[in-house]
Amino acid sequence: MVQLALKLQVFNQYEEADTLVKQALEKSPGLPYVLRYAAKFYRKAGDIEKALKLLDKALQKSPDSAFLYHQKVTKGRYFNDQLQCHFTWGPQKENIDLDDMKQRLEDSIQTNVKYQARYYNHLAFVNCLQGNCEEAIQNLKEAKKILRENHEEEFDKRIIITYGNCAWVYYHMGQLTEAQSYLDKLETICKQFPDASRYTAMIPEVYGGKGCSLLKSAAQYYEDEKECFKKALEKDPDNVEWNVGYAIVLSRLKTFSGTPEKCEANQSDHGSHGAVSSKTTTIQSK
Repeated sequence: MVQLALKLQVFNQYEEADTLVKQALEKSPGLPYVLRYAAKFYRKAGDIEKALKLLDKALQKSPDSAFLYHQKVTKGRYFNDQLQCHFTWGPQKENIDLDDMKQRLEDSIQTNVKYQARYYNHLAFVNCLQGNCEEAIQNLKEAKKILRENHEEEFDKRIIITYGNCAWVYYHMGQLTEAQSYLDKLETICKQFPDASRYTAMIPEVYGGKGCSLLKSAAQYYEDEKECFKKALEKDPDNVEWNVGYAIVLSRLKTFSGTPEKCEANQSDHGSHGAVSSKTTTIQSK
């Protein structure tokens, strides 16, 4: 019955397929294979929360199933792959002096009002990596508040990264209902943009935000930064911030050939744009 539902889903007969899945779950609520196929159905439908809950239930019935664990991990990767946010852009805990970065971000929030929302997003990333997920949520609430108050006309464009961060943090806290609510918000916003995927739109605000985030990271990400700023400027060529970021990364790549040790030295030379951590991470303070 559930396999038939999956076939109907392929032909966009969603209502009939959904009915079959519900009937199968009512008839055999404890069969792992029914739960697994139902999870696959809801994952394809975009309901990650329901898919993961069904996989958890299947694992309770078959706790030694390596296949089911693999399926759950795959669903989590699918979740992450659909988002554009700090947690999916590359830099990980081992590349960052978290305490140093946190202090610099907190200082920047106090001294640079214009980019507070961006700093709060990055601070949420750092707090989450340190295990302070509740603090990260508060950071993201501040970012949302600032964007709503100061950029009402461009709110949907500017909020995509923040909503992505919210969905990611709630998902990894196990609060799947909250995570799904932000996926739903992203899906609604992304319908405005012709080339958008389900949960993200690669618009200048997203490319530029990603570029600025990676600009604070290790030298291995400089080529990615360059591409981000380049794509942002293709559609918004007069944006001062993207032009400055593009110039900085070009200077680093050209002068120091992308060598990590030399890039660190170059970062320290950009007094108005970079404060250098004790590892290979910089914070852009404008």
